[in-house]
Amino acid sequence: MMQFNNIALSLRALRLGGMADALEQQLNSPNWRESSFEERLEHLITEESNLRSHRKVERIRKKAELRHNAQPENFDFSPSRGIDKSAIVSLFRCDWIRDGKTNLLLSGLTGTGKTWLACTFGHAAARQELTVKYHRVGPLLEELEYAQHDGLRLKKMEELKKFDLLILDDFGLDRLKRNSTIDLLSILDDRVGRKSTIVAGQMPVSDWHEYLGGDATADAIMDRLVYSSQKIELKGESMRSKHRKAPE
Repeated sequence: MMQFNNIALSLRALRLGGMADALEQQLNSPNWRESSFEERLEHLITEESNLRSHRKVERIRKKAELRHNAQPENFDFSPSRGIDKSAIVSLFRCDWIRDGKTNLLLSGLTGTGKTWLACTFGHAAARQELTVKYHRVGPLLEELEYAQHDGLRLKKMEELKKFDLLILDDFGLDRLKRNSTIDLLSILDDRVGRKSTIVAGQMPVSDWHEYLGGDATADAIMDRLVYSSQKIELKGESMRSKHRKAPE
């Protein structure tokens, strides 16, 4: 027993905590006594792999800064929301994110669940170890404007183009300055055809061009947003009102 305890300590010293835990499970469970060496070794490796995957997912979630803890299995597919369940379930598999060539454009009135759905896609991606970042459009563009003065702009732009999934929420909520529309174009230009982006806003997609200024920059932004995109329009009453009406 002392020898196995020393082995477990050595595994932990090597940062193989999953293997150490699995070894202790084997020592404390009579079910493992008749198992072969190969079966025991496979168990150790599997547990170590599972632990590392779990830790990686948690790191991705923490860095993503998703606004809601919205998990795919808890998503509300009520018919009144105008959602094609089979299409959403297919998107939850995240093949479109791995491919990196598809964007999602989410629209709908206040409270219909655009942010929740965007965060659900974020959590689905994180589970599959795809990197995710959530930003509200207004604050992000303000941050980029200020970053011009402290030398962090290029670093921030470089970071934004690397995430497997970038979520841009509250699109259309704030008035955009000319420099902000150019920054938005730069962000999308770095990602189109390479990495996937979700853009969520209250106004219909048909109104986005006018909101962006209706000029050549707006043309370029819409070209990149609509390019190989899927549109999801959420309908129905406000989810916030629905929850307030629910009996306690």
